[in-house]
Amino acid sequence: MEKKWERPDFYFGEDEFEDRMTMLGKTFRKQVDIDGDFEGCRGVRIHYTYLLHPEERAAVVISHGFCEVMPKYDELIYYFYQLGYSVFFIDHRGHGRSGRCIDHPGKIYVDDFMDYIEDLKTYMDKVVTVFSRSKKYLLFAHSMGGAIGTLFLEHYPDYFQAAVLCAPMIEMQYGDLSPAVAKMICFFAMRLHWQERYLPGHGDYQPGYDFENSAAMSRKRYDYICHIREKTPEYQLGGATYGWMSAAVWAAKEIRRGVGNIRVPILMFQAGRDTFVRTDAQDWFAEHSAQTKLVRFPESKHEIYNASDEIRKDFLNQAFAFFAEQISDGGRG
Repeated sequence: MEKKWERPDFYFGEDEFEDRMTMLGKTFRKQVDIDGDFEGCRGVRIHYTYLLHPEERAAVVISHGFCEVMPKYDELIYYFYQLGYSVFFIDHRGHGRSGRCIDHPGKIYVDDFMDYIEDLKTYMDKVVTVFSRSKKYLLFAHSMGGAIGTLFLEHYPDYFQAAVLCAPMIEMQYGDLSPAVAKMICFFAMRLHWQERYLPGHGDYQPGYDFENSAAMSRKRYDYICHIREKTPEYQLGGATYGWMSAAVWAAKEIRRGVGNIRVPILMFQAGRDTFVRTDAQDWFAEHSAQTKLVRFPESKHEIYNASDEIRKDFLNQAFAFFAEQISDGGRG
């Protein structure tokens, strides 16, 4: 029998975050990390990391967001591990220590959004299902990673037992443009062969801090990842290209088309102050997916896992309780 869910008491508060992360860097992460690579779609090298729990309850696969890198999830990975989960993390193509699709290392570009999904499938087949002891698989996906995860669930519905989607990119925000105008601009940019050009307002990585305009509410967590980026060239990503935007537009359309293929329970979290993804698209998805429960945090910015202490703790409690329910004897598996 799976033990009864109990709320953990090890969350890091804002005031203690720096000291706790220093402790993790010296002990926990160095003891359990395993790194590797495999060949993804179109010959692009894909990097991954996993942490195996000796008494694994289930395996959590993390699908990260746009411009994100693994250290941004250090705290969350620690929590999952403390709760008895093995954790598997894939650097999506064009991100982190994975290969790039074009010569410029900082530009976010992808030939086809399905390349992300096929990379994830290869990771599941060659790494996760091979090394996981429990053979129970849970998906945690944020933002762009939420689009990747959702499409994966639609195209390959038999891998995961359940999924948590944190502010998923069911459809991206287009700034001051309407979706129709943004898509028209994208169409003509592709006709002009601007695939590898930055979108307006996007450019190469610039060191420095801009917390107020970031997706985070926790200053300590924002500073933590900025400091790591400054020291790690592979993490110094710039912005989006027209090619990536075109692929994201296709992904939004494909997600809507395949919503009926979802077979597993989904807990979707929405940030009320989100300026990166469209919350109305998340509403639509929840309404059309019988398996999806939508939870709103009206005061949160896009990165709910980097919100205020109060919001973050509520978010984590609900996510962890949901996963515990899904792998219990009374859950789907």
